[in-house]
Amino acid sequence: MMKSLANWRSLSALFLTSSALQSQVVINEIHYDPEPKTEPVEFIELYNAGSEAVDLSGWQFTNGIDYTFPQGESLLDPGDYLVIAENVAAYNAKFGSIFVGGVKASGEFDAGTLSNDGERVALRDAQGTLIDDVTYGVGFPWPTASQGEAHPDT
Repeated sequence: MMKSLANWRSLSALFLTSSALQSQVVINEIHYDPEPKTEPVEFIELYNAGSEAVDLSGWQFTNGIDYTFPQGESLLDPGDYLVIAENVAAYNAKFGSIFVGGVKASGEFDAGTLSNDGERVALRDAQGTLIDDVTYGVGFPWPTASQGEAHPDT
């Protein structure tokens, strides 16, 4: 009995460590409703706030856009940012290379676009566990600049 209890504790500690690492990956930025509206430059940026690299292979956006991170090509190092763009070429033309400043691309949306009226964006790991989700919107408490309008202080 003691041995099985010790094994369970080791397994649960391993699970908690894995969960803690995954929870360090956050949705850092959402760019929706671009100006002009015809440009396919929407993107979602992730950030690894942890101290260890996280393998995103098989992770998915399950609300908002559709995107699955490819197997073996999706390592997010500590302190790094990663961008999933609506269209990488259009993103590069508008904002400069997606690889500048420690930001790296993982790919383009598999399907969908971000709602200009706001919605929930959810990131799940390969087992379907919710890692992070953000519900964004238009108007208070969101700044009006989120819709391309000038900030009142500028």
